[in-house]
Amino acid sequence: MRPVLARKTRMQRILVLLTTALLLVACGGGPPAEAPAAPTAIPTPAAATIDTLRLVYWQTPRGLNPHLTIATRDLEPARLIYEPLASVDKSNTLVPILAAEIPSIENGLVTADLTSVIWKLKDGVTWSDGRPFTANDVRFTWQFAMAEGINADSRSVYSIIEDVEVVDPLTARVVFRFPTLAWDQPFVGLRGMILPQHIFEPFVAAGDRAGALSAAPVGTGPYTLTEFRTLETLFLGYELVATNKLIFDANPRFREAGKPYFPRIEWRGGGTADEAARLALLPTDVDQADYAWNLTTSPDLLADLEARGAGRVLTNLGPFVERISINATDPNPATGERSDPDTTGPEYLMRDPLVREAISLAIDRERIVKLFPPGSEVTSNIIVAPDIYNSTGTAIPYDPARAARLLDQAGWVVGADGIREREGVKLRLIYQASANKLRQQTQQVVAESLRNIGVAIEIVVIDPNLYTDRTIAETNLYRFYAHFQQLFFGNVTTDPMPILAFWTCPQIPRASNGWQGSNFERFCNPEFDALFAEAQREINPDRRRALIIRMNNLIVESVAAIPLVRRSQASVVANSIEGVDLTPWDADVWNIHNWRRVNP
Repeated sequence: MRPVLARKTRMQRILVLLTTALLLVACGGGPPAEAPAAPTAIPTPAAATIDTLRLVYWQTPRGLNPHLTIATRDLEPARLIYEPLASVDKSNTLVPILAAEIPSIENGLVTADLTSVIWKLKDGVTWSDGRPFTANDVRFTWQFAMAEGINADSRSVYSIIEDVEVVDPLTARVVFRFPTLAWDQPFVGLRGMILPQHIFEPFVAAGDRAGALSAAPVGTGPYTLTEFRTLETLFLGYELVATNKLIFDANPRFREAGKPYFPRIEWRGGGTADEAARLALLPTDVDQADYAWNLTTSPDLLADLEARGAGRVLTNLGPFVERISINATDPNPATGERSDPDTTGPEYLMRDPLVREAISLAIDRERIVKLFPPGSEVTSNIIVAPDIYNSTGTAIPYDPARAARLLDQAGWVVGADGIREREGVKLRLIYQASANKLRQQTQQVVAESLRNIGVAIEIVVIDPNLYTDRTIAETNLYRFYAHFQQLFFGNVTTDPMPILAFWTCPQIPRASNGWQGSNFERFCNPEFDALFAEAQREINPDRRRALIIRMNNLIVESVAAIPLVRRSQASVVANSIEGVDLTPWDADVWNIHNWRRVNP
C-alpha cells in the first residue's frame, strides 16, 4: 500500500518547507541565523585547527527553548546550552548540576511534611553573556512555565508549586500547594532547565510565546549557539525533509575549568536514521560522525555496521513506549471543527469500545518488536519506568479471531470485497505516523493485521519535523485528523505524574484553545481525573504507586491508547570518543562537557 502524503502536491510541500526554513531563521520557529558571539576578549581557535565534535540527529530542531516543546529533537540541542538544578543518572540517583547539593529531609533542606524544599545554588556561575546566575532565575523559570500567554509545555511539572521564594541570591525556597512526594521534579532533568530572567522576562510580560521560542539562547551550559544554518530539502522515502546544521562553540564562561574538552560542536539535523548510522559506523575520513542519536533502524543493519569497527552501539532502555493513539473525536465530522469533542456525535465509530478493542487484539506485537532496536520489548503499559510503576495487571493478547468476533458483535459485517461495512458505510480508517522507516514498517504490519479482520487502512505519512509542531496548520499529532496515529512517548521525569496529566480532560487540544494541551487521544474520563487529583496529594508512597498504576490501567482498559513496544534507544558513538554516560532521564548530551577524544 502506498502511503498518502500529508500535503496535496509537491509544490505545496516545497513551499511549506521553504517558508518554514525562512521563518526559523528570520522570525519565530527557532534561533536566529546568528546567535550572539562569544566575548572577543577570549580567543577562539581557527576553525581549521580545532577539534570539532560531530553529532548527527535525523530530526531537525525547530526551537531551542526547552519549556516550549515536547520534542526530543529540540530538547537535546537545548541541553547543550541550558542546565537544570539537578538531574537523574542511570541508577535513578539525583546528581547536582547548578545546585550546590541535593536536598533531603536528612540535611534539613526538605521539610518533614513535604511542603517545601530549599535549593542552594553553586557560587560563581554566570550566564554565557556574563550576567550572574541567581535564585531569581529559578523563581522566574517557574513563572515562565506557568504564564498564561506562554502556554509552556512544561507546565504540568510546575503546577504543584505555590511560590518560589528568593531567600538570597544563592538560595531558593520552593513552596508547594500541598504536601508532595514530587518535590524533586521541578527544576530537575529535561523539564528542569533554568531560563535567564533578563532574557525572557519581556516575553512573559507580553504573553509572547513565539518571541520566547525564537529568542537567541543564553545559558549556563558548556556551549553557546554560534550559527543556525538551513541546508537543503531532500526527498526521503515519500516525503520532503528539511535539513540544517547548528554550530556550537564552547562557553568561555563555563564554570568547570578546562571543560568542555571539545571547543566546537557541529550538529547536523535531518536525514534518515539509516544515514545517521552509516555516518557514525562506517570507517571514513569524510563526514565521519562522532555520535548518532536514537537510530530507529534495523537491528540487523546496526549489527552489520558495528562489525566494521568504527563505532559502537549504545542502548538505553527507559520510559519511552511506541504507542498507537486512538482518536476519541471525529476527524471528519459532517459539520463543525475536526477532531473536536464538541462536534463529535455518539455515532462516531471509534467511540465504540468493541471497535477499539478489536483493533488492539488484532495487532501482532511480537512481529513488531523485531523491527525495533536491540533491547526493546513488547509492553501492555503506557507507564513502564521506573520499574515500580510498571503494572502487572494489564495484558493485551494477540487474538485476531476474538477481534473479528467483536466486530461482528458491533454490527460490522464482512462485505463481498472483504471489507467490513455497517449500514452501507465501509470500515475504512486513517492511520498516520511521522516519516521514519521503522514507523512505516510498523504501519504496514498493523495495516496487514487489520486487513485480515476486514478493516481497510489508509496510511498517511507526515514529515517528522512538522508532526509535533503546533504552529503548522495541517495534519499533525495535535490536530489529529486521523482515526489513529503512532508515536513514541514517555515520562521524562522519574515521577510519572506530569505525563499522566496529559490524559486529563483539560489537556485536550482543540481549535478554541489554539491546539494547546497534550491529550492527543482526547481521552476524558472523570474517574481518571479524580485519581490524578488524589495521587497529586498522596504522600504515602505505596498508595500513590497504586493510584498511578490504576491510571495506567484505565488508559489501557479503555483502549484510549494501544501500547506496542517499550523502545530501547540505540545510539552510536565513535570508538575515538569516551565519557558518554547515557541516562533515560536526561538528554544524551547531558554530560557532554566530559566527552573527549582518545585514540581509537
